[in-house]
Amino acid sequence: MEIVNCPKCGQEIEIDKLAGEENFIGIPDHAVKFTGRWFHSLCPKCGPVFHPFKVGHHGTIARKQLKTLFPKSQLKRLRAALPEDQRKLFDATLSGKRVAKDGEVRRWLQVLSSISNATSL
Repeated sequence: MEIVNCPKCGQEIEIDKLAGEENFIGIPDHAVKFTGRWFHSLCPKCGPVFHPFKVGHHGTIARKQLKTLFPKSQLKRLRAALPEDQRKLFDATLSGKRVAKDGEVRRWLQVLSSISNATSL
Protein backbone atom coordinates (compact mmCIF):
# COMPACT_ATOMS: atom_id res chain seq x y z
CA MET A 1 0.00 0.00 0.00
CA GLU A 2 0.97 3.62 -0.30
CA ILE A 3 2.05 5.94 2.49
CA VAL A 4 0.37 9.35 2.93
CA ASN A 5 0.13 11.92 5.70
CA CYS A 6 -2.74 11.83 8.17
CA PRO A 7 -5.14 14.71 7.34
CA LYS A 8 -5.52 15.45 11.08
CA CYS A 9 -2.01 15.26 12.61
CA GLY A 10 0.30 14.92 9.60
CA GLN A 11 1.89 11.62 10.66
CA GLU A 12 2.69 9.13 7.90
CA ILE A 13 0.03 6.43 7.60
CA GLU A 14 -0.66 3.59 5.22
CA ILE A 15 -3.70 3.77 2.92
CA ASP A 16 -6.08 0.91 3.72
CA LYS A 17 -9.20 -0.12 1.82
CA LEU A 18 -11.29 1.80 -0.70
CA ALA A 19 -14.30 3.40 0.98
CA GLY A 20 -16.01 5.15 -1.88
CA GLU A 21 -15.72 6.85 -5.20
CA GLU A 22 -17.32 9.93 -6.67
CA ASN A 23 -17.57 10.49 -10.38
CA PHE A 24 -17.68 13.98 -11.84
CA ILE A 25 -19.74 13.75 -15.00
CA GLY A 26 -20.54 16.04 -17.88
CA ILE A 27 -23.98 17.16 -18.85
CA PRO A 28 -25.78 16.17 -21.12
CA ASP A 29 -23.59 13.25 -22.24
CA HIS A 30 -22.94 11.82 -18.72
CA ALA A 31 -19.30 11.21 -19.67
CA VAL A 32 -17.06 10.68 -16.64
CA LYS A 33 -14.62 13.60 -16.53
CA PHE A 34 -12.67 12.34 -13.52
CA THR A 35 -13.09 10.19 -10.45
CA GLY A 36 -12.14 10.92 -6.85
CA ARG A 37 -11.52 7.95 -4.57
CA TRP A 38 -11.79 7.93 -0.79
CA PHE A 39 -9.96 5.47 1.46
CA HIS A 40 -10.13 4.36 5.08
CA SER A 41 -6.85 4.57 7.00
CA LEU A 42 -5.80 4.01 10.59
CA CYS A 43 -3.60 6.63 12.27
CA PRO A 44 -1.87 5.53 15.52
CA LYS A 45 -2.63 8.94 17.10
CA CYS A 46 -6.01 9.90 15.61
CA GLY A 47 -7.58 6.49 15.02
CA PRO A 48 -9.63 5.79 11.88
CA VAL A 49 -9.51 8.54 9.25
CA PHE A 50 -11.25 9.00 5.94
CA HIS A 51 -8.70 10.08 3.37
CA PRO A 52 -9.14 11.55 -0.12
CA PHE A 53 -6.60 10.08 -2.49
CA LYS A 54 -6.11 9.09 -6.11
CA VAL A 55 -7.92 11.22 -8.64
CA GLY A 56 -8.36 9.23 -11.85
CA HIS A 57 -10.17 9.36 -15.16
CA HIS A 58 -12.60 6.47 -14.84
CA GLY A 59 -14.86 4.89 -12.27
CA THR A 60 -14.36 1.39 -10.99
CA ILE A 61 -17.21 0.86 -8.54
CA ALA A 62 -20.02 1.53 -11.02
CA ARG A 63 -18.22 -0.55 -13.64
CA LYS A 64 -17.93 -3.51 -11.26
CA GLN A 65 -21.62 -3.24 -10.35
CA LEU A 66 -22.61 -3.21 -14.03
CA LYS A 67 -20.46 -6.27 -14.74
CA THR A 68 -22.35 -8.19 -12.06
CA LEU A 69 -25.71 -7.11 -13.52
CA PHE A 70 -24.69 -7.97 -17.09
CA PRO A 71 -22.70 -11.23 -17.11
CA LYS A 72 -20.10 -11.63 -19.83
CA SER A 73 -21.87 -14.72 -21.13
CA GLN A 74 -24.96 -12.64 -22.02
CA LEU A 75 -23.33 -9.47 -23.37
CA LYS A 76 -23.24 -10.58 -27.01
CA ARG A 77 -26.99 -11.29 -27.08
CA LEU A 78 -27.80 -8.03 -25.28
CA ARG A 79 -25.68 -5.95 -27.66
CA ALA A 80 -27.35 -7.64 -30.64
CA ALA A 81 -30.80 -6.80 -29.26
CA LEU A 82 -30.05 -3.10 -28.64
CA PRO A 83 -30.36 -0.48 -31.38
CA GLU A 84 -27.00 0.96 -32.49
CA ASP A 85 -27.30 4.23 -30.54
CA GLN A 86 -28.28 2.37 -27.34
CA ARG A 87 -25.50 -0.18 -27.88
CA LYS A 88 -22.91 2.62 -28.05
CA LEU A 89 -24.26 4.15 -24.82
CA PHE A 90 -24.28 0.72 -23.16
CA ASP A 91 -20.67 0.01 -24.19
CA ALA A 92 -19.46 3.43 -23.00
CA THR A 93 -21.26 2.94 -19.68
CA LEU A 94 -19.94 -0.58 -19.20
CA SER A 95 -16.37 0.56 -19.89
CA GLY A 96 -16.66 3.32 -17.26
CA LYS A 97 -16.44 6.24 -19.70
CA ARG A 98 -19.90 7.49 -18.79
CA VAL A 99 -22.50 7.09 -16.05
CA ALA A 100 -25.92 5.66 -16.88
CA LYS A 101 -28.80 8.13 -16.91
CA ASP A 102 -31.96 7.45 -14.91
CA GLY A 103 -33.76 4.39 -16.20
CA GLU A 104 -31.07 3.19 -18.63
CA VAL A 105 -29.87 0.29 -16.49
CA ARG A 106 -33.45 -0.78 -15.79
CA ARG A 107 -34.23 -0.67 -19.54
CA TRP A 108 -31.13 -2.74 -20.37
CA LEU A 109 -32.08 -5.29 -17.71
CA GLN A 110 -35.58 -5.54 -19.21
CA VAL A 111 -34.10 -6.21 -22.67
CA LEU A 112 -31.81 -8.86 -21.17
CA SER A 113 -34.76 -10.41 -19.33
CA SER A 114 -36.90 -10.50 -22.47
CA ILE A 115 -34.04 -12.16 -24.39
CA SER A 116 -33.62 -14.78 -21.65
CA ASN A 117 -37.37 -15.46 -21.53
CA ALA A 118 -37.58 -15.79 -25.34
CA THR A 119 -34.73 -18.29 -25.50
CA SER A 120 -36.16 -20.41 -22.66
CA LEU A 121 -39.50 -20.90 -24.46
